[in-house]
Amino acid sequence: MKRIEDTPAVALKYAYRLLAKRDRSVKELRGKLLERGFSGETTDLAVKRLEDDGYLNDRRTAEAFKRYALNNKHLGRFGVRSFMLKRGIDEDIADELSGRNEDYIETAKAFTEKKMKLLKKCDIDTKRRRIYGLLARRGFDSETINSIIKSL
Repeated sequence: MKRIEDTPAVALKYAYRLLAKRDRSVKELRGKLLERGFSGETTDLAVKRLEDDGYLNDRRTAEAFKRYALNNKHLGRFGVRSFMLKRGIDEDIADELSGRNEDYIETAKAFTEKKMKLLKKCDIDTKRRRIYGLLARRGFDSETINSIIKSL
């Protein structure tokens, strides 16, 4: 492996390249910089500069992760929270955003409609059981799941 120059400017250049692809959490970016071989001090300086310049913002990143988890992965509240935590978002931010004014029932309905097409040949009890399991594994709470099951 090539030896990298351990300066904040080189670390910033690498960080800008990473952030151009997608938003990253502070923890995620710090890990990538350390993994690349930058020292802790250089990494801290680069991260501080990116935060000061507004390129690195955990709240904005968490909101983007939430939108992605809801719209693309069809996750429930607990699934969204877990998705954010795995990507280095602070627990307080993840708790706040995963529970804030979001209608997870619509996401659950859309996901259920999509999956019901695959369960055409099953009897109603089997459909309910499978839908319950699918929604539970995606992080929906039992109240949301039960409201969906009742509407089948």
